[in-house]
Amino acid sequence: MDELSRWYENMTYQEAKDILREKLDNMKMNFIAAGYYMKYIRDHELFREGGYESIWAFAEDNYGIKKSTASRWMSMNDKFSKDGNSPILAEEYRGFEKSQLQEMLYLDDKQIETVTPDMTVKDIRKCGSQKNQ
Repeated sequence: MDELSRWYENMTYQEAKDILREKLDNMKMNFIAAGYYMKYIRDHELFREGGYESIWAFAEDNYGIKKSTASRWMSMNDKFSKDGNSPILAEEYRGFEKSQLQEMLYLDDKQIETVTPDMTVKDIRKCGSQKNQ
């Protein structure tokens, strides 16, 4: 039984890659969902039930999440969730990594249309810097 409980110590290369991909995909979707639930608490002023004056104070006190991070997660939800306000990552963004989505926050809709999942964060940043060209 001990051998089964330590399965993670004897994985193949492909098994490790597959699990890593799954975890990264879950992480990306969780950021979108976390942004939604923060917006929900903010929009319904549920933070007041805990005696907080703002979503920012609530997030930092309960989860150690700074205002800049909470704001970024909510912005990611606005821009990349299904219908712009749900805990679900929109289908058209499922091929992108969290770091790519984060960089895409700074692009307008027209620039986002030019971004593809095979682009690096550096490539995406260049799309943003070419705004006025």
